[in-house]
Amino acid sequence: KQIAVYCLVRAIADFVKLAVHYKRIPNIPHADIGVFTASQTFIMYGLLHGSNALDRSYYKWIKNMGNLTEPQIQQTFRSRINPSLQYRLPSEQWAECPEFWHHDPSCIRHNCIDWLYGLVRGARIYVPVHFLPNILFNPKRILKDPLTWLQRKSFNVMVSSVFLTTYQF
Repeated sequence: KQIAVYCLVRAIADFVKLAVHYKRIPNIPHADIGVFTASQTFIMYGLLHGSNALDRSYYKWIKNMGNLTEPQIQQTFRSRINPSLQYRLPSEQWAECPEFWHHDPSCIRHNCIDWLYGLVRGARIYVPVHFLPNILFNPKRILKDPLTWLQRKSFNVMVSSVFLTTYQF
């Protein structure tokens, strides 16, 4: 299942790139961001309404990155009456920021603070992704100009972390 989701997301992006290359559709600046976002709807649907469509470890990772718990997802997006349902029944009211979600009286403040914590959660993932390959496979290049390398990799970690935390925000 999970490989199919990854392949579908990648196939959509490649399809658009090929269509632009062969001039079937116009080249729209930054359209790749929109295509990426649209292709992620399958994963977000799996998170919110079809958790059995995602690999358990990937599902757990997404919840961790978003600082979400199973009860929060269940209470907000799924049925409270029948926990086995992946959707809320028409008779179930949706409540904005219920007390089980956060204890801060301001939803905006809570989300802004969580966004900052999300940067740290993202950095824990991206520091090894951006730093380790060069440390392991190209240490001589690092030694030539370590400060520039550190600045560039730190900037890459920051950009990736901002993207991930904003995406889950």
